[in-house]
Amino acid sequence: MVDNVCINYEEVDSMEDLTACKVYKFTDARTQPDPIHPYTHDLHGIPIVIDNGSYHCRVGWATDDEPRLQFRNCYAKHRKDRGKKMPASMELLVGNDITNIEAVRFQLKTAHDENVVTHFQAQELLLNYSFSHLGITDSSGVQHPVVMTEPLLNPPYCRGLMSELLFECYNIPRVAYCVDGLANYYHNQGMSPTAWMVLLITTTTKHPPTSSTPPQTQSQSSCDCVPTPAQVTTINPHAIVHQFR
Repeated sequence: MVDNVCINYEEVDSMEDLTACKVYKFTDARTQPDPIHPYTHDLHGIPIVIDNGSYHCRVGWATDDEPRLQFRNCYAKHRKDRGKKMPASMELLVGNDITNIEAVRFQLKTAHDENVVTHFQAQELLLNYSFSHLGITDSSGVQHPVVMTEPLLNPPYCRGLMSELLFECYNIPRVAYCVDGLANYYHNQGMSPTAWMVLLITTTTKHPPTSSTPPQTQSQSSCDCVPTPAQVTTINPHAIVHQFR
């Protein structure tokens, strides 16, 4: 945080007065690659919370106070030089692996169109990065329930494709969706009968909802990867979302 400094050059009589003033240097923000966290047996069955924002993605376990991963929700591919071989792990850079994001800004790709996930091939790459850095290497899939945020008024078609990706590609047992701002309200205020308003401000959209509904959970169907309305039930938001605030 930079203190407010106002210099009146008319009152500066000498260079000593000017050198006595505070000079602040602005440097480019540099990111550090995310570590691969160890997976322990006490995490078995713990839900994974994914705050899948259009700008930042936060991933962690429901029992943690803070997310274990927080990175720019995008990726970039290296330009291959002719005749030069590059390791597969270096061809794709995700989030904090991009040390200088300005240098590859024209190569950045994201899963979002505005604030809605529409590019699910990119979403799969970002989920692979998230699960692998949580230490999940089970070849049978991700055997953990997933709590994922979604934008307000998310189209059912986009939600169905996200459910299809999670169920078919990662074999997760259950998924629950919620709006991050409303989950924040439930955690901090509870089901208060008093009047309230939650203002959702993102990098692309702004929503002022006047009421809220609990998040919804879906279970994998044996005959269809997209759950039917009969499989959608309401759940207690206090039991699943408590860490991202």
